[in-house]
Amino acid sequence: MLAGASDEAERYTKQVGHHTRVIGWYHSHPRITPYPSQVDPRSQGSYQQMESGWVGLIFSVFYSDATNRNGVSIHCFQTGPGETHEKVEIEIVPVGSMPLRSLPPCEVTHRLLHVFRSEVNAAVELVRRRCKDAPDAMAAAFALQEVQLYTLEKLIAQPTLRHLRACISYMEREVKRLEKELAAQNS
Repeated sequence: MLAGASDEAERYTKQVGHHTRVIGWYHSHPRITPYPSQVDPRSQGSYQQMESGWVGLIFSVFYSDATNRNGVSIHCFQTGPGETHEKVEIEIVPVGSMPLRSLPPCEVTHRLLHVFRSEVNAAVELVRRRCKDAPDAMAAAFALQEVQLYTLEKLIAQPTLRHLRACISYMEREVKRLEKELAAQNS
C-alpha cells in the first residue's frame, strides 16, 4: 500500500520539479478513542526505522467524549523511546487560503485520491481474505471503507473543488485586467 503512495510521490516530483515524499500513514479508529492502540506505536516505530520523520495519523470518526460529541478527531503521533506515544502537533490549512502556486495540478490531486481509494479497497480485500468472508468482519470492513472514503472526499476532493471554483473568478478578473492593459498599450 505504501509503495503506491511512494510511486505517486515520485511521479509528482518529476511532474512539478519539486521534491515530494510520503511522510506517514493513516488509519481509522471508528467510534473509539483517537489515541494510539497498543499496536500503533510498534507499527509507527517500524516506519520510523525507514525514515525518522514519519508520522502516524489516526482519524477517529463518530467518537464521543464529555467535551466533544460525535466529532471527527485527527491525532498525529510518533513513537518515542520504549515504544512510547509522542503527540506531534499538526495544523490543517484550508486549501482556499493557500497560494495558487503551492497547490498541485488537478491531475496530481486526482491520482493521489485514486491511490488512497486503492489502498482503502486493498485493506478491505485483506480483511476478506484473512476472515474468509465472515459476515461480521466484512460488515465492519465495509463500514470502515465508507467512512474512510467519505473522509478522503471531505479532506481532499471537496476543498480542492471549492478552491478551483474560487480560482475561476480570480482568473476571470485577471483576464479582464490584462485585456484592459493590452488595450491601453495598443491605443
